[in-house]
Amino acid sequence: MSEKIKKEMLSGMKWVATGRLFTQLITWGMTFFVLRLLAPSDYGLVALSTAFTALFGLIAEFGFAAAIVQAKDIKKEQLSSLFGYSLALNTLVTLLLVISAPLVAMLYADSRLTVIIQVAACQFIISAFGTIPDARLRREMRFREMAKIDFATGAITGVLTLVFAYKGLGYWSLILSPLFGSVFRTLFLHYQLRDWVWPSLSMAPVRELVKFGGLTMAGRIAGHFLSQMDILIAGAFLGRDALGIYSVAMQLASMPLSKAMGVINQVAFPAMSRMNHNGSLTGERLLHGGKLISYLLFPVMWGLAAVAPFVVAIMLGEKWKDAALPLQIVCLALPLRSICTLLTTAVSAFGRADIELKNTLTAFLIFPVCLFIGVHYGVLGLSLSWFFGTPVYTYLTVRSSKDVLGFNYREIFVALLGPFVTSSVMFVTVLMLTSIFKLSYVSIPSMLALILLGVISNACALFIIDRKTFSLCTRFISQKYSFKS
Repeated sequence: MSEKIKKEMLSGMKWVATGRLFTQLITWGMTFFVLRLLAPSDYGLVALSTAFTALFGLIAEFGFAAAIVQAKDIKKEQLSSLFGYSLALNTLVTLLLVISAPLVAMLYADSRLTVIIQVAACQFIISAFGTIPDARLRREMRFREMAKIDFATGAITGVLTLVFAYKGLGYWSLILSPLFGSVFRTLFLHYQLRDWVWPSLSMAPVRELVKFGGLTMAGRIAGHFLSQMDILIAGAFLGRDALGIYSVAMQLASMPLSKAMGVINQVAFPAMSRMNHNGSLTGERLLHGGKLISYLLFPVMWGLAAVAPFVVAIMLGEKWKDAALPLQIVCLALPLRSICTLLTTAVSAFGRADIELKNTLTAFLIFPVCLFIGVHYGVLGLSLSWFFGTPVYTYLTVRSSKDVLGFNYREIFVALLGPFVTSSVMFVTVLMLTSIFKLSYVSIPSMLALILLGVISNACALFIIDRKTFSLCTRFISQKYSFKS
C-alpha cells in the first residue's frame, strides 16, 4: 500500500468516524425532544411510509455511485450519461410512488398515507442531483468534506424536525425535514465539488458501468429482503412478546457492528478500488487489514456477549431479561458476518459485482432455512440459527472470493486465529469472574470492572500471541489524534 493511500485511509477513518459520532449525538438529542412532542401514531404512520419507499430507494440509486467509485478511469461524458440515467430513473421511481400511493393507503386502510408517500417521493428527484458529486467526492477520498456535509445535513434535518414538531405539524415533521435535508445536502455537495455536468442519455460510454451498477443494485435489494427475513418469519410463528425480545436482542447486537462497518466500508471501498487500479491491492494486504479489523471487532462483540446479562438488566430492566441469552449467542456469531462484509467490499472493489450478488444469494439459501428450523424452538432457536448458519455462510463466501482476492483457506484461517484466541481468553475471563464472585447483574460498578478486566485480559493475550500487532496498536493509540489530511 502506498504511503499516500495509507494516510488518506487513516485520515478518512478519523473524519468519517468523528462526523458520524457528532451527527448521531445531535440526532439522538433532537429525537429525545421530538418524542415528547409527537404521538406514537405519528411514528407508526411514517414507519409504514418508510417501509414502502425504502425498497424503491434501492432501485432509484441503481448502484451508479458504486460504479463511479470503482471505475479505473471516469470521463466527463460518462458522468453526464450516468447523471442522465440517474435523473431519469429517479423521476420514474417518483412517478411510480405517486401512482401507487393510493393502493398502499388502501392496503393499510389509512388515506393519509397517499399524500405522505407522494410528498416523500419527491426526495428521489432531489437526491438524483447529488448522486454524481457524492460519488466523485468519495472516489477522490475527500472524506473530510464528506464528514462536514453529513454533519451539517444531520444538524439541519434535526433542527427542522424539532421546529416543525414544535409548530404542531405532527407526522409531517418527520416527512418534511428529510426532504429539506436532501435539498441542503445536494447544495453542499455541489458547493464542495464545483464542477457541474449536464445530463445525457448516451448508453455507449457507460454500458459496463451500468452493468456493474445493476448487479450492485440487485445485491442490495436481495440484502434488504434478507435483513427483514428473520422478523417476517418470527412474526408469523412467534407471539408479539417473543418477537419483541428477539428484535431488541438483534438490535443491541447489530448496533456496534453496523456503526463500525459503516465507517470502515465507506473508506475501504474507494481506497481498495484505487489500490486495485494501481496494482497495490494484494491478497496479503487484504488479509493484514482484515486481521487488524478483526482484532477490533471480535473483542467488541464477544465482550458485549460476556456482559450481555449486565447490559440487559441495567439498560432495559427486569422485563427484558429473556433477551440476555439471545444477545450473547448472536454477538458470538456476528464478527464472522463482518468478515463476509469485508470480502464482499473487496470483490466489489475488484469490479466483481457478480460475486457480490452471488454471495448475497448464497445467504438467501442458507439463513431462511436455518430460521425456519430455529423459529420452532422460539427466540433461542432463532438466535442459534445465526450461530450455526454464519460459519457456513462465511465458508461459502471465502470459497467464492478467495481466487479473485488472491489468498487461500489456510491464510485466512491464520489471519483470524489471533483475534479468535485473544477474544476467547477475554470472554472466558469475564464469565469466570462473574461466576466466581457471583456478581449482581444490576450492579453498574461490577459491569464496568468486568469491562476493564476484559480489556486487560485481551491486551495481555494479544501481547503474548501477536507482539507485532500489539506494538502496532500501542503506537497508533499513542500518536497524537490529528485531522490533518
